[in-house]
Amino acid sequence: MGPEVLELWVQETLELFEAINRGKLGSSIGLAKKKAVGLVFLEPSTRTRLSFERASQLLALPYSVVEGRGSSAEKGESLLDTLLTMESLDYSIFVVRTSEEGALEVLRKSSLNAAIVSAGDGAGEHPTQALLDVCTLLKWVGAKKLSNLKGMRLCIFGDALRSRVAHSWMELAPRLDMELSFCGPSGSLAKEKTKNFRQYKTKKEALGASDILMALRVQKERSVTKLGKDYDKDKAWLPFQLKSKDISKAQWLMAPGPVNWGVELHEELRLHPRSLISKQVTMGLALRTVILRHLCR
Repeated sequence: MGPEVLELWVQETLELFEAINRGKLGSSIGLAKKKAVGLVFLEPSTRTRLSFERASQLLALPYSVVEGRGSSAEKGESLLDTLLTMESLDYSIFVVRTSEEGALEVLRKSSLNAAIVSAGDGAGEHPTQALLDVCTLLKWVGAKKLSNLKGMRLCIFGDALRSRVAHSWMELAPRLDMELSFCGPSGSLAKEKTKNFRQYKTKKEALGASDILMALRVQKERSVTKLGKDYDKDKAWLPFQLKSKDISKAQWLMAPGPVNWGVELHEELRLHPRSLISKQVTMGLALRTVILRHLCR
């Protein structure tokens, strides 16, 4: 995606976010053609899946949800064969979440003619989450264009090794000239991928050099036995837990969710005035509606 297209999508997302907040969507949504959407979620999801479902509803697009349980995936059918079957049934947009890292790229190189939107591939990437994060920042820091984010300092706290959100930010931050850094316990950083970004060993050090604090949950569903049996234990992450006292009046708090309250974030942050967590969810609806709308044009 080129910078002009990215800027266009971001501006449309911000406009739609305002319409959603005002409860006035009628004049904000227009389609050139109705297309059937296949939401193929082979991993659990709440925010991403529901926002794509709601986006399909707002656009009056016919859609179906396919999960791993209850579908032919349980019988051994491949993801590609599932999508080819759905394409034969006139589905022309697929939103896919899978545990297989790199699976989306394989699909894009296959015989499929349908558009494919990534909803996350294992520990690979989650591009729509990073994009909605950017839109949320633009809205709340008062920036009007992507170029206004230049120089902003984002520190990601937590399980960057297994986080597809972190990996998408590693791709996006340099394009926006933002300063991306990481903070977490030993072994929590994907060293090959994060070597070009600053890494902080202590929370105190990271807090003093960041404008935006993003907390990631410990992704226990993705095995990392080579890092040792203590890696997934909550106590390993508690020294990096963000608390109310850690957030200044000039900083913003973000989290892609779900949040393991009491681990990466203290319970007292649920209603913190500098938290953008709930705003990210609403922005996700706006962005994903824009994405589907563009794919229907």
